[in-house]
Amino acid sequence: MSESEGEQAKIPAQVLEGLEFVRASGEANMFDIPRVAQLALRAGYTQTADWILFPENREAYVRGVLYGFPSEGEKQRRTEPVKIPEEVYRGLQYVRESGETNMFDIWRVAALALNFGYPETTDWLREEENHAAYVRGVLHGFRVEEDA
Repeated sequence: MSESEGEQAKIPAQVLEGLEFVRASGEANMFDIPRVAQLALRAGYTQTADWILFPENREAYVRGVLYGFPSEGEKQRRTEPVKIPEEVYRGLQYVRESGETNMFDIWRVAALALNFGYPETTDWLREEENHAAYVRGVLHGFRVEEDA
């Protein structure tokens, strides 16, 4: 076994977040590279999709699937809970506690929040600029933002 075999791949932090999202969704075999790229793209992780499909990254990707994906900037990654408005938090908590969907299915979460009477949550989830924060929150937790 060469020195590089068995080592974790070095993945850029912004790419890692998309890979974590796809892996946690359970919607793809991580060795199905086109499907992983498609799911990453659908979730708004364009850098992840581009990185996976770039031939020079193939070896690092496969090594990552086999041995893990620590990011190059892992120490700088945000792992604290994501701060969100209280009314959005309440809706997300209600949907999560209902058990009716995988929380990574953002559009199903938005629909359920609306059905359960939390339109603020649905409106927040519809805003594309909130998608990355939402995924980070699903991975690391949410916290109500304090009033300034």
